[in-house]
Amino acid sequence: MCSDPIGVVRSYTDPLDQEIAGFIAASLSYGRVTSICQSVRKALDRFIPNPRDFVLNMPESASDFSGFSHRFHTPEAMCLLVLTLRRALHKYGSLKALFLKGWKETHISTEFALAAFVDELRALAPLADCCAGSEGYAFRHFLASPRDGSACKRLHLFLRWMVRTGPPDLGAWIEIPASALMTPVDVHVAAIARSQGWTRRKNPDALMSREITEVWKTVDPEDPIRFDFVLSHLGMEGMPELAGAVIPACK
Repeated sequence: MCSDPIGVVRSYTDPLDQEIAGFIAASLSYGRVTSICQSVRKALDRFIPNPRDFVLNMPESASDFSGFSHRFHTPEAMCLLVLTLRRALHKYGSLKALFLKGWKETHISTEFALAAFVDELRALAPLADCCAGSEGYAFRHFLASPRDGSACKRLHLFLRWMVRTGPPDLGAWIEIPASALMTPVDVHVAAIARSQGWTRRKNPDALMSREITEVWKTVDPEDPIRFDFVLSHLGMEGMPELAGAVIPACK
């Protein structure tokens, strides 16, 4: 899995480290996959050996991320994200505990809990800094919300990693059923979904994620997002025409 950021996250064995590494990796998962993997490794090199301890003990300074950048994300934006995660860990103990605060067993999807999760992270952010200038924009880009109609691709990807027990995912958050996960719609999955008739929407958004998820549920209602990894990589590798063979019943 050297061509996917989950491979970097899997190098950690403690679930408390995995969720921090996973959140950082998913937050940087936009752009070309080779650049993503390089940036994820470069960022997480600073978190060795224990990402959770690094976050809990990081000083309020961007110096630990000096020299880091991923597209428009700067050392200052990364520092703001880690400081926000630090506040979340001090208040809740783990990102899972924060997410479960908004989760109810009656929920049929993770959307409501994800919106509450993002609301709380935004509330915990260093307000003066996260509202200012380009660093503020870059920071806010980390925390998309279903409330805004966003596809929330990176956050749904993070949840896929944490919740699903099947490879390549981690299965660290066993309290959430895989049946509640939503599709992390990247450009490759979106293009395949349109070509297969799973959605008519032109741009990835929350509605597209719901539509694709509902189609995949007709094939596997208990674990619909198991198709995401394969389909996304078919798109990355220039073989989207094979998607129909992966999920033939969705045509």
